[in-house]
Amino acid sequence: MAIAITVKEYLLSQDVKYQPVSPLLANNNSPSHEEPLAKAVMLENEFGISLMATIPADQQLSLSAINTLTDCHYQPMEEKHAQHFFTGCKSGAIPSVGDAFGIEMIVDDALLASHHIYIEAGDHKTLLQIDHDDYAQLVQCSRHAHITGENTGASHYN
Repeated sequence: MAIAITVKEYLLSQDVKYQPVSPLLANNNSPSHEEPLAKAVMLENEFGISLMATIPADQQLSLSAINTLTDCHYQPMEEKHAQHFFTGCKSGAIPSVGDAFGIEMIVDDALLASHHIYIEAGDHKTLLQIDHDDYAQLVQCSRHAHITGENTGASHYN
């Protein structure tokens, strides 16, 4: 199981313990219904500023919530544009740790309510299981809010 070197080095620098697992364990986008897979959605505003919204993979991002929180107009970033931020990662395999890549991040509150969080390792073949306390440490400087919901503004981000 391969872990993107940027992710591996960042988790090591933050003293975060993780357990690599196969996505084949995944059922309905997460290894357990109580333990979500954190999905990173890359956004860009009218000024070209990037933002990573991190939500449970089985939820939809609410762009209206993001735009209200940030007082900007964010839209989903094209995948080919987003990929240039994630050196060492396979296309579309975006690890939901924005700080590792120097990207501002907003985290959905639901991710902080679980015992474990699963994140993409950067290769579509590996997930990283991270305990709640370690994940909370990783995202302590990020904004936290309820950013999922009915008023998605981008139905293709399911």
